[in-house]
Amino acid sequence: MKYPNNALLFISLFLLLAQQLAQSAATEAASVLAAFAEHEIVTSDLHLSYEDAAGLADSFLYHYSIGAEPELFPDAYASWDVSFAPYSSTIATDAIDAQLSLGLEYGQPVTGATYTNDTFVVDLSGQIAAQAALNRRGNPADGRVNGTVKGEFDLEPGYGGAVHGDVVGMLVVPQYNLDTGLTYLDFSFGQTHTDGAEVMYTEVLYPSPFPFGEMQFELLAGEAYMFKIEYEAYVPYGAVGSHSADFLIPIIPQGDFYGVPEPAALLLALLGLSLLPRRRGR
Repeated sequence: MKYPNNALLFISLFLLLAQQLAQSAATEAASVLAAFAEHEIVTSDLHLSYEDAAGLADSFLYHYSIGAEPELFPDAYASWDVSFAPYSSTIATDAIDAQLSLGLEYGQPVTGATYTNDTFVVDLSGQIAAQAALNRRGNPADGRVNGTVKGEFDLEPGYGGAVHGDVVGMLVVPQYNLDTGLTYLDFSFGQTHTDGAEVMYTEVLYPSPFPFGEMQFELLAGEAYMFKIEYEAYVPYGAVGSHSADFLIPIIPQGDFYGVPEPAALLLALLGLSLLPRRRGR
């Protein structure tokens, strides 16, 4: 079947535009960190304690920090699952059981990636039992968990033609309702400029009478970033309580640095080609 020239042009434009739109959707699966970051570190710290009314505490601190390597592994996790007992108690089940994890899951197309975009995975939970807990001084003691997770990364310019100051990604902290077993949860975000000056963003997310809203932070090529989540769970002497919270913090690609032309630019190019003079057949 033969088509007139304008029909062939329309079919070509349609097919190429469909292909481009499919590619545009694929860019949403880009890994900003694999493209731009040279160093990514995830850290989790737990501080478990039994403390009396005078502030005298028996405690233990756990620290874990790990660097991520997308060339070798599609993820990196700094995780704890620990228990800490009071110095003495007449109830065998008195103890603090705490779990804390910060993971970095790379987005596609990193080999082995199961997430669409780079995603920080936050997961915390635990139970505090202080029904008859005594510290080493023999005093009744409250149970307390303090936890911190921290993600750090720097974004080097160059990939996809990005220069210093270009917006290449967006860190998204989703709206979330936190468990009431937490005394507080604070989120902070920091950007370290090349001149060494640091700008910090901090907002208390809990306690609050309302859920905290979604927060978005632009990520620029040539800058280094850090976010930190700090929380506390507390149970008074004579009681048992549990706490938990989990959420995802993705990095969404921004800009034209991931190998896909803009639809309008593609259409203009195709239309320009269609207007070129053609040799008539004899």
